Amino acid sequence: LIMLHWPGVSKVSPDSEIHKEKRKNAYRGLEKCLKEGKIRAIGVSNYHVRHLEELLTYCEIPPSVNQIEAHPMWPQEELIDFCENKGITVVKYSPFGGGGAPLLDDEFVSSQEREVADVTDDDEQAWKPSQILLAWSLLRGGRKNRDNNTTLCGAVVVKASSKERMLENYKVLEKDFSNSKYLSRALKVWDSVKTRKKFAWDSDCVT
Repeated sequence: LIMLHWPGVSKVSPDSEIHKEKRKNAYRGLEKCLKEGKIRAIGVSNYHVRHLEELLTYCEIPPSVNQIEAHPMWPQEELIDFCENKGITVVKYSPFGGGGAPLLDDEFVSSQEREVADVTDDDEQAWKPSQILLAWSLLRGGRKNRDNNTTLCGAVVVKASSKERMLENYKVLEKDFSNSKYLSRALKVWDSVKTRKKFAWDSDCVT
């Protein structure tokens, strides 16, 4: 899989028409490589709805993937809905809110810990805060998946600072999402967050 990382080019004013020309040429190059069998799939990253709408007017091969920042403070439901309706797989990054994992230290969630801790699962699963956020990323998609606690509907990429963290992240896939009262309660806590904050650069300014 090869993706265009950004809908614009560096050192050019965000409102310049050059961005449209350059990303079109770049995507044409990806299509050529795919047709020649040099790569297996192509996609984009950090594309907003209008960037995708423009791309779909000229592409011969629609992108397989749009990789975007998404987490409880930046859910991007409208964009995810658009991608799902167009058959574009959404891959979410920064599930913990970017560098330093700020969402793992969020004051709001800390204030709700006692409420969630009052619920115990029959199977006594031990959910780490990072695993709850990864579960949110895997279970939450567009508007239709707001209350989904059972069906995986997305993909997520995550950084880890150690082997132990990598294993902790991976083990979320071994959890029983369907029958965990703790997870259900914790997801509702995150769903109730009203603050909207993007931690990575925002490509919405790019023409």
